Amino acid sequence: PTGIRVGFEPSDAAPESPPGVEVIQQFFSARAFRELYPRKKASLVTAIAMFYALESPGMFLGEVAQILADEGVLCVEMNYARQMIENNAFDFIVHEHVVMYFLATLEFVMKQEGLRVFDASLNAANGGSLRAWVCHRGASYQRSEAVDRLLHEEAEARKVSSLEAFGHRVGGN
Repeated sequence: PTGIRVGFEPSDAAPESPPGVEVIQQFFSARAFRELYPRKKASLVTAIAMFYALESPGMFLGEVAQILADEGVLCVEMNYARQMIENNAFDFIVHEHVVMYFLATLEFVMKQEGLRVFDASLNAANGGSLRAWVCHRGASYQRSEAVDRLLHEEAEARKVSSLEAFGHRVGGN
């Protein structure tokens, strides 16, 4: 592949990075990226199995928006609240998962930072995950029918009655 490949990993116990990938041993920030690459923008940013652990998702997205090229893409993949509810997968709720997202919730958070979801899909990773493809609000990517279909399909699960029923099914009062 052409271009640069950069990873952010704050742990000092991270495995050795593959050839051609520079690993920055700290949490992601636009400042750290720009210090290394002052004239570059990212064409692809991935946030896999970590977005739900962010205490300040808006701050993270604002940082991503700063380094993302005009037609760049952010790929977010994480456990999906709808599948958690439908599958009684209360084990999704663990100490590092600060919040569980519906696609509608994710869209709301993205919008606050000038970003938008243009495509989304489900996969079986970790018992059911959502993958969302995100771009700047003004980018040329067309919104896929999959986004609207998933929003329609999750509408019932977002209702308070569905959340209360989930709580009762998994042993709550």
